[in-house]
Amino acid sequence: MVEHDMGEQELVATERAPGEYVAEGSPTAMLGTWKVQVIVRLAGRPDIAALFTVPVSQRAGQEATTKIIAIPPYQLIVFSEPFQPQAGAPLTINVVVVDAKGDPVTGKKVHATFSGPAAAPPLDAVENTAELGPGRYRFTLPGLEAGSWKITIAMSDAGSGTYDLDVTR
Repeated sequence: MVEHDMGEQELVATERAPGEYVAEGSPTAMLGTWKVQVIVRLAGRPDIAALFTVPVSQRAGQEATTKIIAIPPYQLIVFSEPFQPQAGAPLTINVVVVDAKGDPVTGKKVHATFSGPAAAPPLDAVENTAELGPGRYRFTLPGLEAGSWKITIAMSDAGSGTYDLDVTR
């Protein structure tokens, strides 16, 4: 199995009940197997650390919202946030660009055009490696009309592919 470093995120747990703590990660975490290191820090005591392997998959009964688009020599892993967009509600389209070896690719221009039940302006993706991680690009929309949408995602130096998105009422 090939492993790829898609970045890391530090989470701070909050106490939900006495002795029970919860830390929630980003909903943009890619599907796959993640290594999670838990560190317990108590004043005046040495840190205690444990490493867990956690599989991340879509919820049972949901249609896949993640699509892999081949634009040689790259692959784009595209998914929406939320996974089930609602009409008129804010929406994020996330794109992870990897090379032929599966390593994240940074510094690319990624552009999206939208075709659906209403007009939507084309967008350029935002790349913020510090916030999103390497190879991650984000399109943020204030909302789309209900219906089926085709989103054409293009990389200026490689070509384009489409991502289908159903927006519910």
